[in-house]
Amino acid sequence: MNDLHARAATELFAFLKSKTPRSLEWEIKYLRKNDIKLNVAEPFKDSFSLIAWLGTELVRQGYNTQKAKELAQRMRNAWRTHNSRKNGKTVSISISLKPSIAELLAQMSKGENKSDIISKLISNNYQSYLAEKRELAKQKAEQKEERLKKQIAVQESKKTMMSPCTCSLQFPCDVLTEQLNQKKELADGISKLHSLVSKQNEQQTSLF
Repeated sequence: MNDLHARAATELFAFLKSKTPRSLEWEIKYLRKNDIKLNVAEPFKDSFSLIAWLGTELVRQGYNTQKAKELAQRMRNAWRTHNSRKNGKTVSISISLKPSIAELLAQMSKGENKSDIISKLISNNYQSYLAEKRELAKQKAEQKEERLKKQIAVQESKKTMMSPCTCSLQFPCDVLTEQLNQKKELADGISKLHSLVSKQNEQQTSLF
């Protein structure tokens, strides 16, 4: 059932306000790409004459309200993108997507412009992406610090094993001091004994 009236259809495209012949040319090309036959004898002077003709033409071609709204929404999005590019507010990029992701994007973009959908997804998730990235960087830094601590501990352990006994919980300083004193006394005793033996040998040698 066709529930669309020419006036209502015209109001759907009220956003078209071409100020230059080039903009009007873009509008006409877009409609032709979307199977709107513009077989008119006189060229359109401006957007107002185009919109007035379009409202009547959509009714004539059997458009219902829903179908006309979808066309108007797609054209509005495309028109906004066109103007943004023209004013240098957007940058064109080329990306490759997996077929499954491309299919999801196509489903999400029904009635809307794909670039708008992608912009929304990025804008809405950018802060959470940054937070996740910071958390990963923090975890990596902590893991690196932990590895460095372990390396230092291993090196210190090797130094302790290779160096003379030093004070520690296992070897308190007073115990080590006593051990060193005992070693010194033993060394002194051996030295004295050696001296006595040497003197006795000298005395015995002098007697002969």
